Amino acid sequence: MKIGILTRRDGYNFGTSLQAYAIYRAIKRLENNVIVINYSEYSLKAKIKYIALSVMGKLHIPYNKSNIRYIQRKLFIEFDKLLDKTSSQFRYNIPDGWNDGFDKIVCGSDQIWNPAQKTDAFLLNFAPDYVSKIAYAPSIGLTDCIDKFTSNDLSLLKKFNHLSCRETAASYYRP
Repeated sequence: MKIGILTRRDGYNFGTSLQAYAIYRAIKRLENNVIVINYSEYSLKAKIKYIALSVMGKLHIPYNKSNIRYIQRKLFIEFDKLLDKTSSQFRYNIPDGWNDGFDKIVCGSDQIWNPAQKTDAFLLNFAPDYVSKIAYAPSIGLTDCIDKFTSNDLSLLKKFNHLSCRETAASYYRP
């Protein structure tokens, strides 16, 4: 059995990095054939703009090798190498039907379904129907948000084989 994990792990954030590593290690203990889908919802354009502004001195945080932010990013990149990741890399979306041989895909945690920052990839819109879809404690970050989900979002949620939610208030929706 091959298991894929789709979670936030980009953006140089301690919480996202640690939770991605924790879910990876936990599943790997149960099933050795586990791999993280190499996905970032942060646009390349935004990263290039941040670096360019830093280099030009337009931001208060200069981007140089003696700067703590530079060292921090370098450490995050090294930490990310502890995860086995797909050779395919995706930015903002994953092509419909893409699978890489997964039998199951687990997505979860870290506000992946927060309406203000969600992408359809975290609803596993790309995954073929024969792949088992599992949501592990996805966070929404809001208590009253059902009106912020589209009918497409709700139909994608109905395709999950196993679904959990971190917030009690978000788990009461009944269509």
